[in-house]
Amino acid sequence: MRLKVWGDLALFTRPETKAEPYSYPILTPSAAEGILKAIFWKPEITYSIEAITVLNPIRYQSLFRNMGQSKIAVSTVKTWATQNPSGRYLINEDRSQRNHVVLKNVAYIIDFSLHLTTKATEPIDKYHALCAKRIERGQCFKQPCLGVREFTANFSFPDGDEQIHPELLGTFNFGQILKKMHFVQDPKGNVEWKDHESQKLVKGRVLPEFFEAIMRDGVVRC
Repeated sequence: MRLKVWGDLALFTRPETKAEPYSYPILTPSAAEGILKAIFWKPEITYSIEAITVLNPIRYQSLFRNMGQSKIAVSTVKTWATQNPSGRYLINEDRSQRNHVVLKNVAYIIDFSLHLTTKATEPIDKYHALCAKRIERGQCFKQPCLGVREFTANFSFPDGDEQIHPELLGTFNFGQILKKMHFVQDPKGNVEWKDHESQKLVKGRVLPEFFEAIMRDGVVRC
């Protein structure tokens, strides 16, 4: 299946530039998967990103965003709720401006496939049809975004008239780019999430997977 996404701004943050975010030059497979899950997701399916086609020339823009300097611990919030109702967090006292280097005027075509999990009770064709119907109608569970929530993503099926910009023709090596985050169960891990299979809260570790992103004539194979 194929999905076209586009927007005015995008930020696919490099992990080494977390303090002052700097975007990867293209849409990452992990961000593409997030867009698809925002449109259509069920425990019975998983997504596999096969290729990303870059349509518009890669252009950067620098801007400032207000960001909180610290995170509130869950234990702190629980204390406020049970023992200290007057406790509060004032963002105005914990805010800083940080420079962000983002992409502008982006457009991509995502080639992807759906795969069944052990929870599936219907044939894959049914999920293909459901996914296609939501894309055609512009429906989504939550607004898809291009890296961060402020940068919303428009989406539709490709109309067949899309052209790859001449600047993108040829071969370009973007180096190592984040492909996927793997959640590995480990009782000693420091991360908690809800397991799709058991629907229980589990502990574990998050392991990033990278791949060498080579773009040939606007297409990056994942």
